[in-house]
Amino acid sequence: MQRQKAFFVFLLVLSLVSIAGCKKLIPSKFEIETSSELGPNTLDRIDDLNDTIATGVEIGPETRATIEELNKTVEEGLEFGFTEDTLQRVDVLLGMVEQGVGIKAGLDAETNRTVNNLIETLDDQPGQWENTMTEIIHTLEGSTSRVAEQMADEVERLMVDARVNTQQLSASMGAEFRCNVDFMSTRAGDTVDQFIGRSLVGRLQGIVSGEEPEEEDEIPVPMVCQMVPDQISLEKIGDEFVFDNAVVRISGYNFVEENKPNAFVVDEKGDPVESVELYPFLNSPYQIQVNLQDIDFSDVPTRSRVVFEWPQSGSFFAMAMVLPSEEPTPTVEVKPELTVDAAGIEVRIGPGNKYFSLGKAALGAVYEVTGHNGSQSWWQIDFDGDLGWLPDSVVTRNEVPVGAASSLPLDPPSAAFSMDPSTGKAPLEIHFLDESTGDPTFNTWYIIPEGGNASQLGGGEEITYEFASEGNYTVKLYVENEWGEDEVEKSIYIDEPDELIIVQPIFKVTLEPVIFPTATPGYTRNIIFRNYTDIPAGEPFTTDIRTDQYNCGVVSLAGLDGDIKESKVGNVFKLWLSRTGTYWKIDANFRTHNDQEDWSIGLMCVEKSLSTFYSSIYIRPPESMTVTLDPTAYPIPENYTCSIAGFDIKNVNVEDDSAGDIIQVFTRKNEDGEWEVTADYMEEGGEENWLVQMMCFYDNQAKILDYDDSLTHLDIFDVSAGAYRTNISSSEYACGVAGMHAISGEVKEDHDGDIIRVYTYMYDGRWWVYADFRSEDQHEKWDIDLICAHRSVVGISPSQWRGEWIKR
Repeated sequence: MQRQKAFFVFLLVLSLVSIAGCKKLIPSKFEIETSSELGPNTLDRIDDLNDTIATGVEIGPETRATIEELNKTVEEGLEFGFTEDTLQRVDVLLGMVEQGVGIKAGLDAETNRTVNNLIETLDDQPGQWENTMTEIIHTLEGSTSRVAEQMADEVERLMVDARVNTQQLSASMGAEFRCNVDFMSTRAGDTVDQFIGRSLVGRLQGIVSGEEPEEEDEIPVPMVCQMVPDQISLEKIGDEFVFDNAVVRISGYNFVEENKPNAFVVDEKGDPVESVELYPFLNSPYQIQVNLQDIDFSDVPTRSRVVFEWPQSGSFFAMAMVLPSEEPTPTVEVKPELTVDAAGIEVRIGPGNKYFSLGKAALGAVYEVTGHNGSQSWWQIDFDGDLGWLPDSVVTRNEVPVGAASSLPLDPPSAAFSMDPSTGKAPLEIHFLDESTGDPTFNTWYIIPEGGNASQLGGGEEITYEFASEGNYTVKLYVENEWGEDEVEKSIYIDEPDELIIVQPIFKVTLEPVIFPTATPGYTRNIIFRNYTDIPAGEPFTTDIRTDQYNCGVVSLAGLDGDIKESKVGNVFKLWLSRTGTYWKIDANFRTHNDQEDWSIGLMCVEKSLSTFYSSIYIRPPESMTVTLDPTAYPIPENYTCSIAGFDIKNVNVEDDSAGDIIQVFTRKNEDGEWEVTADYMEEGGEENWLVQMMCFYDNQAKILDYDDSLTHLDIFDVSAGAYRTNISSSEYACGVAGMHAISGEVKEDHDGDIIRVYTYMYDGRWWVYADFRSEDQHEKWDIDLICAHRSVVGISPSQWRGEWIKR
């Protein structure tokens, strides 16, 4: 009890004055400094006396005289100092006053009886020790005895210790722990609570009786209840034998520091194994632990054991050590293998150089051979989990035989074409016909004048080209299918004309018929915006938009929940529109592990009378990531605007180790008024090429906002602070993405996640743009081109385009 001053007040004096009618014989209070030699116990007793006298208890003459004598003794001590004799006399006088007013030094009889009955209950029902000890504390706190409060504090501290021991035992030995030895002459099989409860009985009896526990002359005999684990099973890691569980725990009682056991390893004869030293330690009165972490038991003989010995009592316990069984050395299986003898060799997906490449094999690399083609001119190998092919001419094989490959890919295309006529005088119109085999799915024609650059003429099975001037020309046809690619070139010499004629070259290509509008066509509801969700990757999805009525382009996209596959060269990203059949189809796929991502796609479609659709614009970065469209091959009217409709990115090995521009694909007019298409994807190695689709439509200035309009000119942004809010009213316009450029990002290829999200949505009366590619650390920045159409000419369901519609 802390206080600066204690006031020793005897209210009895007032009673004496009122009864005897005499003068006050002693002062009503004394100020006793805490720095005096009266200890806190004496001050507490004085407080108890004052409290008791204040209740009006009857005090006899002898007690009054004792109080007066006590006051005089205290006065002398305050004046002359408290000697040892003075302190002893104060203690005696306090005891006499306490006895006179009925304050007992120990527990009163009723409290003592109640507490002892509760201790007996604890002995009978040790598992209920927490409830019983709580009741003991409440009983002591309700007593008037001077020592009851002190006893309550001691019992509460004992209870806290018991809880800690219970938690330690339960954590290390488990809630089902049972002590299967006779504890204090009681039954066996105690649980943790019973075990702890029984250990508390004697200590509670000592607190209540006030007697110090007798010191035992002999070290107690340790009683082991349980060992966890029951044996030490070793594992072989490298050249060492180690115990994976690391710690051995022994639970029981009578564990004391003075009787801590020795621990050592002995062989089956009982002879110590000197190479291993163990050091047990006392974790609590109920548990001993031995830490065996990282100890090498490789020198321990088989059938050895760990012994715990208490030398003072002669007690010991042991547990078996189980060494890992010696497994027979497996017979090394010699596999058919080959070694690469040249640098920079492409590993193909099939047995031939026309097949697409999976990547390059390093010089000296060794691969398992899984088969061969019929002539054994190509060998099928395990190329990092994929089946690849290498030519026999650049490898050395071991002698292990291998059979033919169990499966072969379909044939790549073989490029071929005819031309009619094959020569003549300028100007000369020649008709070219694609006669390639192998079912090519894509082709592109090129004209290359001698000493000049190649001009791309577009695709198509047939094409007619007029050579305006004499000279040597090369005509090239490039074809590909799902498995590979091929190209073929033919040379043509055009003679000079009979007379000088000034002509301009005219390109004629087979295109989808374009119905050009009148000079100022009027839009009604000729444009529709529609979106679709939950499109599986790599599976063509059929929309409800008719191909005979509309041309379409992708204006929003999101590839969700995919794991990017970064290794090897291959087709990386496909967002392709198909107009074969009655309805437009969407084929969306990003190269991921197991093709498991889902897609959400938004389309903008314009009536065919006001639009045209160009497919298979061929771009081959990094040689040239921007292609200028020849107006004769792509006759886009002057009053039309264009947007990217779809694309297919092929032969890419994803760059995942450095930052850069991740992806860009957009179309704009150059200074000469010619349309250009730019496309590039961040890669390392490979022979990247793009097939781009483009939709062009009538640019009614009153109804259309294209990429160079002030409202659609967006600042470069990233989504670290959220989506980009435009100034375009969602009640006046419908908007989508016409082109995109992801700047300064690093592809994050590991783990599942949303791959790419570039989409528009309505919120708070405005159009918003969200753009994000799964990248490392900070977000990449985006440059977005928008295309918008006035709501008066658009069919759109606003509820489809609100919020994060991509996850609908």
